[in-house]
Amino acid sequence: MVASIANKVVDPAAGIDLRDERARSRLFSNRAPAVSSAGRRWGAMQADLETQPFLDVHKVSHRHHVVSLALSAGSNERWLDREHRQERLADGLVAVVPAGVALSTRSDSHLHFMNVVLDPDFLAELPDRHGPVPRLHPTFMDQIDPVLTGLMREVHAALLEDGGLADLRAEALGLAIARHLLRHHSDVGESGLRWNYGLTRAQLRKVEAHVLACHGDSLSVQGLADLLGQSVPHFSRQFRKATGLSPYQYVLRIRLDQARRAVLRTRLPLLAIAADHGFASEAHLANAFRQHFGYTPGSLRNGRLQVVG
Repeated sequence: MVASIANKVVDPAAGIDLRDERARSRLFSNRAPAVSSAGRRWGAMQADLETQPFLDVHKVSHRHHVVSLALSAGSNERWLDREHRQERLADGLVAVVPAGVALSTRSDSHLHFMNVVLDPDFLAELPDRHGPVPRLHPTFMDQIDPVLTGLMREVHAALLEDGGLADLRAEALGLAIARHLLRHHSDVGESGLRWNYGLTRAQLRKVEAHVLACHGDSLSVQGLADLLGQSVPHFSRQFRKATGLSPYQYVLRIRLDQARRAVLRTRLPLLAIAADHGFASEAHLANAFRQHFGYTPGSLRNGRLQVVG
């Protein structure tokens, strides 16, 4: 673990906003991201898949927290505040650059990586605690964090997927990444966090009615939180406490149950059932069925298994 580096007292508003296309293009020599979640309903997180033939970024700071996932091997020279490292990149390594931290980086390698950009206000709202806003510790891309790497790979998969469930899943992943950063990459740590929350039955019924009414339409955690007049972090905490599920898992379960009934009670093509219930494709529906029920929609419809209920 790299030793903690105290964050400079820099107003994040003065830094570069990677969500701003003009500011981002200047930073990366006018090379647009290969894939971006910009314009999708990902709440407080944006993900950009980058392919850069070289990097030469001199002493900038970001307005948001940035987590980078290496997707290829290469070499990179990085400065974080006064610390300097020669990084040997490998697929799966991650770096954390908090908002306001001075960054320089230079590489002649052809780099393939993904940036996840998180709103600092989102992290500040997460813990149920009093005191100063938690500060993240910068880390170089020369350490292994299996949990963070796993979460980032799931974001990468959601970025390449389309459909409302992918976006809802991405919002849940943004929340999980934010929590992990607070627990393991901040001056708060696990002992300084408290998670006290829970939705009422009336609130849960309101959320369930909305999800059922939306049927296969695209949903977002922000939209569900707005329904109850709550912030996304507060709603997500209360929701998991009340249901044991993330909003994404909850919506997925409802839509799978609805799709299962459609498979049993109608002769609609499986592709149409997938589209009607928010799945990107028939294969996406089949994979979700297999993971949740242990069988595929086709085997259910063709009567090759015992169906109970």
